[in-house]
Amino acid sequence: MNYAAKLKSKANLGAVLGGIQGNPKGKKRTSSKRILKQDVGILIHLSRAAGLPAADSNGLSDPFVKFRVGKSTNKSYRVEKSLNPSWNEDIFIPVPKDSKDSLRVEVWDWDLIGSNDYLGECVVDISEINWENPIDYEMELIDKRSKGGHQEAGTIIFSVKRAHRSEITRTKAKWVVSEEDSISRQLIVDVVEGKDLLAMDSNGKSDPYVKLEYRGRKEKTEKKRYTTKPQWKERFDFPYDKKHDDQILTIEVFDWDRLSLSDFMGVGTVNLKELKNKNGLVNDIWVPLEYKKNPAGFVHLLISTVNVLKDNKLPTRQKENSKGVVKAHVIQGLKPKGKKNKCCYVEIQVANNKLRSQPVEDSGNPVWERI
Repeated sequence: MNYAAKLKSKANLGAVLGGIQGNPKGKKRTSSKRILKQDVGILIHLSRAAGLPAADSNGLSDPFVKFRVGKSTNKSYRVEKSLNPSWNEDIFIPVPKDSKDSLRVEVWDWDLIGSNDYLGECVVDISEINWENPIDYEMELIDKRSKGGHQEAGTIIFSVKRAHRSEITRTKAKWVVSEEDSISRQLIVDVVEGKDLLAMDSNGKSDPYVKLEYRGRKEKTEKKRYTTKPQWKERFDFPYDKKHDDQILTIEVFDWDRLSLSDFMGVGTVNLKELKNKNGLVNDIWVPLEYKKNPAGFVHLLISTVNVLKDNKLPTRQKENSKGVVKAHVIQGLKPKGKKNKCCYVEIQVANNKLRSQPVEDSGNPVWERI
């Protein structure tokens, strides 16, 4: 299944809070119905890993961790583009009191297209885990699928203790968003890939990158070397107002050159008025390019519009449908694309829904002071 199909099949994006995408691999919690009823289990605090193998062409990985005890499993969230990821995440796994199974810890690299890549694993004897004090582990990861079966694959740090599920707050709160007061709209453009692009270099290849422009704002992908069918898989956001007259998204492709200006390879446009712009609905488009009025290949885009928090205002909770409180642990900030200053924002995900705060500037230890 390709990237577009995965995104559309896994993302219920017409959601209450305006999700950017749904639960990709590495984010979904899974276990059988029988196991889910278990109240007794283990609580794992996943801290960090170091020295992981590079599984992607950029020399990095997008790691997440799978935990398994017998038939009971759970997964961490993924950390993008890192060989030394930090999670600081608590993960519960239902485990019967009399279980003699060991804890199997596997680290994987998440991929948009194709299967996830195995990085390494370790096994922990949890027979001595107690209810009061967590036991700390710093384990060597081994790639058991390598030729020798014993290739080193970095280290991972976590702690484990016995716990009851009731100790952990997991609820489903329903939110109603006032579009006028609480949210603004954003245009989300995923530049996925290209095909049949022009060969601009003497080796019969190109080093293509894409420039996007919408209502005067410009964004640019990374260059991909020596190819006419590049894979970018990059995401960009633009402020969106469907009432504005200018609804043309322009896509230009250039061939990067080390010693001279980039060579123009083709241009295409998308009229956003012709797309379905329901909140979160993904439009899967192959945009045809033209170069001197001749066909010049295609660029694959996924386009959607979503709601985001406006001016740090909190949406109103619908009390009659509420079943509890969503408790968020803010782990780290992300630097939005196109921001010259050091800015961070927070994304909070509940099931398939996401809320994004406004960016804050200046600090490596940002403080929002907002619920």
